[in-house]
Amino acid sequence: MDAKDTVFVFALLLLSLELFGSLTYCVWNKQTEVTSELQNELHNKLQSELADVRNELRKLQNDVNTRIQLETNEPSQDKGQLKRDVRQAEDRSTGTLANVQAEVNQMMSLLKPYMNCSTNEYNDTKCTLKPGPKGEP
Repeated sequence: MDAKDTVFVFALLLLSLELFGSLTYCVWNKQTEVTSELQNELHNKLQSELADVRNELRKLQNDVNTRIQLETNEPSQDKGQLKRDVRQAEDRSTGTLANVQAEVNQMMSLLKPYMNCSTNEYNDTKCTLKPGPKGEP
């Protein structure tokens, strides 16, 4: 091999390394972007659901306070209605929390293929992003 061939092979090697590096960067960047979007969407959805639950609980508390004040007028009838209202509100909030938990589990299952997760002795989970695939994007 003469000097021209060596320079040509060296130039091809540098170009292939640059291409591999840029592809790896693109894959990593896209993976990070997707993970960030999913986390933001999940966070916003959870905040919205929690706000709804808090509003329901405030309404229930206001109803309870109102009924306690009215309890002196018709105690037996109000107590029964109060118990029914409390049970219904608990059922609604339990259903809402179950929906939130199901959505969290669904989002986590979507994120799981992109994450390396480990659990320590205190049952705390720490996750990091997996490196992107090698080769073609």
